[in-house]
Amino acid sequence: MKKSHYFVMVFIITLSGFGLHQALYFGMASFDNYTVSNMLKHWQNFPLEHSNKDYFRIKAKAQQAVLYHPHYAEYWDHMAQVNEWGFIFEYEAHESGLLEAKKNYLRATELRPLWPDTWASLIKLKWRLQEFDEEMLYYFERATKLGPQKPDIHLLVIELGLALYANNNFMLLKIRPEFHRRLALGLKHNETRSKARKLISQYESQALVCRWLKDEDINTRKLIPKCK
Repeated sequence: MKKSHYFVMVFIITLSGFGLHQALYFGMASFDNYTVSNMLKHWQNFPLEHSNKDYFRIKAKAQQAVLYHPHYAEYWDHMAQVNEWGFIFEYEAHESGLLEAKKNYLRATELRPLWPDTWASLIKLKWRLQEFDEEMLYYFERATKLGPQKPDIHLLVIELGLALYANNNFMLLKIRPEFHRRLALGLKHNETRSKARKLISQYESQALVCRWLKDEDINTRKLIPKCK
């Protein structure tokens, strides 16, 4: 065998081995992320069904997924969600758990800056931290600009606005036009109507919302109890 042919063969074998190695890592990361995704859905639907053992098992799988494929925004987003659940379940320290989640969400935005859901998650996280500042406002502007018609963001803005009003928080003044717009959109949208009405009732804000939406059409206003 000629020397040049030998080196070509070695190169091909090395390249094939590298490709197999990468495929194996991709498969492992994908499997770990699938497991994490399913548990996140379970916790969302059944938040009382959790255990310390399950939490740290899922956290380890989320960490493995980002280790194997650090350039996948979804993996970082899921890692951040796991961190948040750790805070909710009190398996993580308050400050460190949420700050770790924030770091992972921000990494996801670097990799996928046009995805509104991650920006919305950062709004919720700032809310948990009770940090109503310019950084939160920036996240708010990104989420609402990138997801102008997203039902989940309608509900987030509605709940945030109602909570800010109930607590006389100055941040409401900065988001009020978008809050009022999302109130109307949330009531009109089939996917969010019942949840929007439930939030309005929960905050006992029927009369206020009726006034805020005074320029909306009668069919929208009639969705609010006792609103004419």
